[in-house]
Amino acid sequence: MNSTTSNSSNPSIASDVQKYFLAYQNGTTEIKYLEFFRGVNDALAIYEESTVTTGSPYTNNIEPSISSHEGDPFISWSGYNSGIPSAIVKRRAGGIWSNFSSFGSGTVRNTNSSSRDAGTDGSIIGMV
Repeated sequence: MNSTTSNSSNPSIASDVQKYFLAYQNGTTEIKYLEFFRGVNDALAIYEESTVTTGSPYTNNIEPSISSHEGDPFISWSGYNSGIPSAIVKRRAGGIWSNFSSFGSGTVRNTNSSSRDAGTDGSIIGMV
């Protein structure tokens, strides 16, 4: 993929019927997001590409996890300035990314986001 470099790592992927969502770490500062779908002759077509950590209160953003709920992505990752990270989450709904939310101040080693299948909005964030 054009947006990846030799510093890209820790990919996480989710899908929703016709769309695929990919989050990955770029160096130790950025979490990148790609949304793509299968186009003509099954060729992959990128729909959106963004850096979800732009404006993050943390200088280090690592180990993303992505899930899908009701057709939109939900990303969690570990963020820190120094010391032990916090869990950071961001969701996109209706084409707009939410503000940053953080949990587990200075106690999180990594995160994992999973979708709920209950017909209501929500995701489950696991933290270690």
